[in-house]
Amino acid sequence: MVKVNNSHAILNAALAGLGIVIQPKVLLDADIKAGRLIQLLPDWELGKKPLSMIYYQDQHMTPRTRSFINFALTTFGQ
Repeated sequence: MVKVNNSHAILNAALAGLGIVIQPKVLLDADIKAGRLIQLLPDWELGKKPLSMIYYQDQHMTPRTRSFINFALTTFGQ
C-alpha cells in the first residue's frame, strides 16, 4: 500500500499501473476518456464534500479572482 497526500502523485501512480485509486471524478475524467485509466466501479460514487470559498467581495476584485470563482462554480456547482 502506498499512502500519499498529493493528488498529482496519486494520479501518476495510477497512470504507472501501481494500483487502484479513489479520487474525485473531475480529476480523472480526462485520463478515463483518453483510455489511460479505466473506471472499475462505474455505479459507485465518492461521497460529496462541501467546498467553501471565502473572499472579500468588493468592486476592486481582480479579474483572476473573479475568473477562479466562476470556474469553481461552473465546475463544482453551487
